[in-house]
Amino acid sequence: MKAKSFYKNNKHNNMNPKEKENNQEEELKTQVVEIVAARAADGREWLSDRGDGLPMNRSICNDRWRKLCAARGIEHIPWSNLRNSWRTIAEVELRLPWDLIEMLMGHALPGVSGRHYIRPTAEQVVRAAFDALGIS
Repeated sequence: MKAKSFYKNNKHNNMNPKEKENNQEEELKTQVVEIVAARAADGREWLSDRGDGLPMNRSICNDRWRKLCAARGIEHIPWSNLRNSWRTIAEVELRLPWDLIEMLMGHALPGVSGRHYIRPTAEQVVRAAFDALGIS
């Protein structure tokens, strides 16, 4: 679908920017839940796999990412650069707390507490991120 026809037919066009963002976010969440449910119903353990139920390795991910970028006509940005960019955006633009960013990146916090005691669940980290971003 060409960009103009997509824009013309997009149901989000009559919404204000915040409504549009919220609506698109909800649609994305719904799509992800549907994909996960369908894969689980098929007995697939991984969200993305090689096609045989086993997880993709780095080489396969990079190859598919490169091809997807080329097919969409967008600049290919290596995964490692995306991680660096996300870290910068999270701190500088989103102003997330340093320790939260470290946990979201899978890093251990410094000191005795960081190495031995601070072990938040995934839900606690997500809640902290939502709180920091003002998402309820």
